[in-house]
Amino acid sequence: MTMYDKPKIGEKIEILPLTTLNKKQNSYFSRVEDVDEQQNYVITQPILSRKPLHLKIDQKLKLIYYSQRGQLYFFCRVIEIINKKGLVLYKLKSDSPVGRIQRRKFFRLDVNLKVEVFSEDKQFIKSAVAKDISGGGIRVVSNQKFDQDSIVFCDIKTEHLNGELIKGKVIRSNKIDDHYYETAFKFIDIDTTKRESIIKFIFEMQRKLLEKGF
Repeated sequence: MTMYDKPKIGEKIEILPLTTLNKKQNSYFSRVEDVDEQQNYVITQPILSRKPLHLKIDQKLKLIYYSQRGQLYFFCRVIEIINKKGLVLYKLKSDSPVGRIQRRKFFRLDVNLKVEVFSEDKQFIKSAVAKDISGGGIRVVSNQKFDQDSIVFCDIKTEHLNGELIKGKVIRSNKIDDHYYETAFKFIDIDTTKRESIIKFIFEMQRKLLEKGF
């Protein structure tokens, strides 16, 4: 791993226990406490919905974290169990290079976000409420019907985007009751930095929901 790729001390991470059985494993959440001179990682005891994960020596894991390159991971194993003032810590040794999680489809997250929609020439049109979002697009509800295939810009109210406008194309705009329309925008001509900012927001929100047990 290069210096750029390393998880930093204090960074939140996901721990996925590996198994030879073909069954789905839950991700647990942890934090990097220290990195020693041999580049081994000391982490807090992984936890999910207040339930701790007890690891064993030589247990194999997948460590997942986020950087400017996106969602990254490497495989590792437990080499030491540390008891420090009543806290259980684990020292992990990396067994692989860093890989980047490739998404064949963008994960779609249910949200409740304010969105301001602008015309192609960036004139304000309407405020809306986003109902779900992915790295590929967003679905909003408003009292405005949008013409199919029209081009808009969206100001998605999240600190990850810092007021940057995202260009979109109307895929559909359907009436859902007497007053409101549901409109799906597909992101177009979006640069990697903006898309990764959206994906990072989704990743962090998903992680918070999992930590709460949803």
